[in-house]
Amino acid sequence: MLLSQAEIDYIIGKRIRLIHTDDRYTELVKGDEGEVVDVYWNMKDSTEAFQQIDVDWDNHNTLMLLGGEDQFEVIK
Repeated sequence: MLLSQAEIDYIIGKRIRLIHTDDRYTELVKGDEGEVVDVYWNMKDSTEAFQQIDVDWDNHNTLMLLGGEDQFEVIK
């Protein structure tokens, strides 16, 4: 499920911990941490939107999480 606007407002600036991603090309692993910088809405096509969660990862990885697909928890 996509994040609601209230959830987006809450997580920006918060530290998170990665629980799961299906991205097979990333070097991120369960437990990696970072700070949420922003959340972007994007259109897949004219009827379907998705969210990208921009994270400043502690290990300098550049992967953006996908709202509703990747799993994370807020830790601070």
